[in-house]
Amino acid sequence: MIVWPAQARVRDSSLITQQSKTIFLNGFPHGLNTALPAFQIATTEMARCVNWKINKGGLETRPAVVRYTDTSIGVPKSIADVPIGSTTYQLVSDADYKLYYINGTTPVLIGTLKGEAEIIAYNGYAVLLDGSYIKYLDDSLTIKIAYDDGTGTSGYQFDKSSGENNGSFQLGNGVNSKVAQLFRTQSWDSGYTIPPTTVSAYLAKEGRPTGSINVVIREADVDDLTVLGNAIATTEFIADASELTGVATKYSVTFTEDDITTEMSPETNYYCSVEFDNSDGDVKNLTAISKANPGVVDCVDHGYSVGDVVAFFDLTEMTELNGTSQTVSAVIDDDHFAINDTSGYSAAETTGGDCVQKKASDNYVYVYYSTVTSGGSAYHYDGWWYTDSTKDCLMSLRPGKPPKASFGAVLDGRIFVAGDPDNPGYVWFGNLSQLDWSTPDGGGYVGANDEDSNNFPVGGLAVLFKNLYVYGKESQPYLSQLVGSSPSAYVISQLYQKAWTLPKTIQNTVNDLWVANRNGVDTLSGVQEYGDVRTFSYSDPVEDRIVDYWSDSAIAGYYPKDGQYWLYMPGHHRVLVFNTKNPVQNIAETGLRYPCSEYEFCKGLYSTSTYKWTKSDNGTNEYYCELAAGGNPSISDQPDYITLDNKKITEGIVGSLEDHQWDYGDNDGLGYNTVYIRDESGDPDTTGVIIRNVLVPTCFGILNNEFMFGGTDGYIYKVDDSEYKDLTTEKIYFDIVSPYFMFPMSHSNLDKYQINLFSKGGASVDISFYKDEFQGTAEYTLTKILVPDDRLTIDDMIMDVEDAIFLVDTTSTRKENPLWEDVNINARSIQIRIHNIILAGYPLYLNEQIIRYRGLSY
Repeated sequence: MIVWPAQARVRDSSLITQQSKTIFLNGFPHGLNTALPAFQIATTEMARCVNWKINKGGLETRPAVVRYTDTSIGVPKSIADVPIGSTTYQLVSDADYKLYYINGTTPVLIGTLKGEAEIIAYNGYAVLLDGSYIKYLDDSLTIKIAYDDGTGTSGYQFDKSSGENNGSFQLGNGVNSKVAQLFRTQSWDSGYTIPPTTVSAYLAKEGRPTGSINVVIREADVDDLTVLGNAIATTEFIADASELTGVATKYSVTFTEDDITTEMSPETNYYCSVEFDNSDGDVKNLTAISKANPGVVDCVDHGYSVGDVVAFFDLTEMTELNGTSQTVSAVIDDDHFAINDTSGYSAAETTGGDCVQKKASDNYVYVYYSTVTSGGSAYHYDGWWYTDSTKDCLMSLRPGKPPKASFGAVLDGRIFVAGDPDNPGYVWFGNLSQLDWSTPDGGGYVGANDEDSNNFPVGGLAVLFKNLYVYGKESQPYLSQLVGSSPSAYVISQLYQKAWTLPKTIQNTVNDLWVANRNGVDTLSGVQEYGDVRTFSYSDPVEDRIVDYWSDSAIAGYYPKDGQYWLYMPGHHRVLVFNTKNPVQNIAETGLRYPCSEYEFCKGLYSTSTYKWTKSDNGTNEYYCELAAGGNPSISDQPDYITLDNKKITEGIVGSLEDHQWDYGDNDGLGYNTVYIRDESGDPDTTGVIIRNVLVPTCFGILNNEFMFGGTDGYIYKVDDSEYKDLTTEKIYFDIVSPYFMFPMSHSNLDKYQINLFSKGGASVDISFYKDEFQGTAEYTLTKILVPDDRLTIDDMIMDVEDAIFLVDTTSTRKENPLWEDVNINARSIQIRIHNIILAGYPLYLNEQIIRYRGLSY
């Protein structure tokens, strides 16, 4: 019985002879090991594993990648599914800072950001973190800058409301119709605007002012005070001035969307103006004034109220009242009102006429201010603006500008962001909104490990099991956790000292956090188990890859269907793929191991009958690719990498290429760009070398509930397990190389070999044997032809016809699987390579291999 994971083992075989020995290889459960030479790795590891995924119980060829979008944009840098309103949008941001949504399969431009953005789905919005001030996208599909509408100190454009009450302006007194505080908006990203939200001011009344009081945000021309300024937002502050009291009281009002015609621009002057036009009333006609206490005035439809101040003039009999102002002491009815005692005057008024008028100068509103030594910005208006630099109105205006951020996470309905270039050690959190970052015990910030904004720069945020973890940077490594029962109690407490990561390499794999850095790939559970004394990394078997290619441009993604952590490091032409769901016992039994393989994506195979290679008229032994019939091969984008016989070759300069170099251009007056290579072995068409254009990722994410990645050509690609060729046309390069098995005797005869392979559609597989540590030339190669599953129907025949030729190739020696193969190689060590695989529409599975050998005597 074979128990998984099984260590390869050498044992006597009772089925053969006493002199025969057998090596059983059960699926290489420990995965790839490139950190050691092939003769030093364990028999459960692979020296090469390209485009195979590691399952529990064996290996399987990886699914294809196909192009998802039909139009190229800039290099994609972030992709995400985001529910906005009632619609889920597929969003993409690129290296040109442009944001798109995908309509069907076509990217549609939304707008331009200020940097490469991380996209976070939050509360029915897309929060956009581009390294500058936080932005968001709502269902209008317009990029908007967020703001801080909280009640903390950062929630205001200006706040003078807490100053000392030192006096007041008279508003609506027949002179001043507007009292304002001049302010200059804060600095934020140009091209974005912020709406005014809430105004407050201290007000009171004198006499009996009536009518509505408005608050208006006006454009301000401080160089020409005769200009009133266009109103950008207007709302009713107080419905009727009579509602005010005689005591200074703080009043607030919030603008609605309909109140705002234009939002505020950054670093721009505006007036926050309280406006009350309380001019003198109409002149009224009176018919009589009694000589009595109180005097009663006959005035049809007077419209006055108790407390109103009225002026008398042009009286012919009770002349003592001319030029005086009297207070209405009682309203008898609509046609009669009472004033002061008139019994001592010379005569009653019986002639009358247009002789009475309500006076604003005695019924007005107080707008309060505080005094300052200098720099005050209080203004009042009576036809033009007047300023007083010793006064500031007791007013405030929200909102303030938002924090800056580059990355973030969401925990329990609250958004957390970091990567503020001005405060790299802060983690900001919203008050259950992206529009409130300061309300006490709601929004704010917390310093990583201490309150200093610079001591512990944040390198990454991630949520796992309702906990927020904060990673440091390489310059100051740490791993910390947010603790505290409420925002006012939040503290970021350090757990370990040596952990750090990049925001784009941290991934939640459902039950763990996977991160990468220059020291390797690790998990949160691993760090928690071993702490700072940990002496190994899950990526130790591929440590050479990390050492050779690590940079701050590394990116990672999580492919949930296969439970894989994908790590791409620019400079390498392959993606490291870790199986996060099926760990095995480490070889040294010091913990778990998550087996790794490598994926290489093919964008173009230029060694087929579609193309030919033509010698350049320039350079030495340089050849360029064109169509087999001549002409443009339509290689429209600069390749990421070129491989020759499955090995990456370096990019050079066309016309000056060295052996095994390539470049992209036109050095022969072709009228189009194409790929050039130099190969001293001769014309690639003659030598038969395999030349591939390799595609590498620029970002990872989930779109349309599928795992996808961006390419440098500006397209989005998806993993598609219904396809077996990359881009549906390019054969995938599959390759497995085993360790070098050292036979116990000095020399042995490899007598028999057996391999357990299966593919529903059939397959052709080459198996090459190398001996005695040689790896350049195979000692022997056999071809296995796997017949299709006999349950395959005509509807299941999804392969391209040319990919099934091997099934009817009469020159091949058909072998049933798994039959013993006669090998007969004498060697002191042996290595096996499984390659040149042709699939007929379905994946290939590899389980067990058996090597039978016997010792030799010399």
